[in-house]
Amino acid sequence: MKKLLAVGIILLLVGMGIPSTGNVVEKSSNVLSFDGNTLYVGGSGEGNYTRIQYAIDNASDGDTVFVYNGTYVENVVVDKSINLKGEDRSSTIIDSRRSGKNIVVENAHNVVISGFTLQNATFSLVLWDTCKYSLIYDNVIRNNAYNGITLYCSHCIIRSNIIKNNGQSGISCSNPTYGYRNEISQNIICNNEGDGIHLCSDGNNITENMITENNQSGIWLWKTSSNNSIYHNNIINNKQNAYDTGNNSWDNGYPSCGNYWDDYTGNDSDGDGIGDTPYLIPSGNNSDRYPLMEPYGMTELTIGIGLFRILGSIKNIGSKTAFNVHWKITIDGGIILLGRHSSGIIPKPLLPDEETEVSSKLVFGIGRIMITVELWADNVPYVSETISGLLLLFFIKINPGGGI
Repeated sequence: MKKLLAVGIILLLVGMGIPSTGNVVEKSSNVLSFDGNTLYVGGSGEGNYTRIQYAIDNASDGDTVFVYNGTYVENVVVDKSINLKGEDRSSTIIDSRRSGKNIVVENAHNVVISGFTLQNATFSLVLWDTCKYSLIYDNVIRNNAYNGITLYCSHCIIRSNIIKNNGQSGISCSNPTYGYRNEISQNIICNNEGDGIHLCSDGNNITENMITENNQSGIWLWKTSSNNSIYHNNIINNKQNAYDTGNNSWDNGYPSCGNYWDDYTGNDSDGDGIGDTPYLIPSGNNSDRYPLMEPYGMTELTIGIGLFRILGSIKNIGSKTAFNVHWKITIDGGIILLGRHSSGIIPKPLLPDEETEVSSKLVFGIGRIMITVELWADNVPYVSETISGLLLLFFIKINPGGGI
């Protein structure tokens, strides 16, 4: 034992000048920021505009146009890089009385539109090819004669909207020359007379949507559509859940997996929450290789850190299966020669109430340390736990109090 300690101390002294490296968890945000002036519509204060279009006409790039609750009978054109924000999506209404479009976005990139009900137009919301990198979120788009959202743009985000009861498709992206590489996620798309999502374009990501009760296909992809990625959607009770004559991906591999289909008839013999056989997409050679046995939804995980060694105990305490669970263990402080960073992916989905353990690599060093276990998954918010401890060569003593 004395020899082991002596060798370890020598190695530590030699290694004190050796820098350590590790993986960096990148964090990004798709929410655009605006640092200009705020123009108000519909309020009682001095200088408030009576119409949305008047405020937009007097705005500059980088401004915010804030619209108070009320019903605005307008056809709005957004041609500047602004943040158009309604006070409350259920009470801030643009009603076009079946004449023209609710909102057209053109000749301006980086537009944000949120917090509105858009209704009673021909085509409700149209984004032309001259409006890249725009964000449409937290709106209700309903009861329009044709499409709810029509995309001719690229690199735009359509997120967390309710798109329902429109006369044609909920979302249409039918220009392969311009409409590509968009993100369509976390929307409720239901009860539209046409398709839920209608695509003739490339490279779009369609994830985490509820697509239900549409009168044609839930998701319809024409043969000119390719390299679209479609997974983690709940596709339920549409006249036809899917149609694809192109070359597209309907899952994200294992253990991230695919979509939930209410008409899937396969079995799950190993109990991992994934169907044993693929779901075949009609009208082509595509399939969802890893169909979900239950609807996709958010869940919750917890972390426990064990005593005397760096051990993470991960448990699914939510009601949904957790997909593509990543973990990372980081040691800060002390003099560490080995094992400062460890990371990995749990090799299969984690079912509700299921628990698994992960452990760090071999750790070698000396001194007081802080141990952080980080956890994230496709349908789990980021979770972390930090605890203090003492490292003496290979031996780790965790602070039983768990404090930082």
